[in-house]
Amino acid sequence: MAARDVETLDALFHEKSVFVHMDGAWGKAREMEIIKSGDIYYKEADIHEVSVNSSKRVAGSSRRFRLPNSLLHSSAIRQNLRQ
Repeated sequence: MAARDVETLDALFHEKSVFVHMDGAWGKAREMEIIKSGDIYYKEADIHEVSVNSSKRVAGSSRRFRLPNSLLHSSAIRQNLRQ
């Protein structure tokens, strides 16, 4: 994700994927737009736990991780650089 290589990431995510962040949830197309634009930038991530749950027709995965000063919004960065 840090490389913003959405072509490679596109193959990893199902079309009906849902991405949940602290400020909302959206589908694959919006997540790809956000990554490509640089509106979210992951500098570093410490992954603590990964789990996958499934039934006959539905599967879900979750991760518990820490982003030490890693989740930055580019609009905030641009504003700070102007000051």
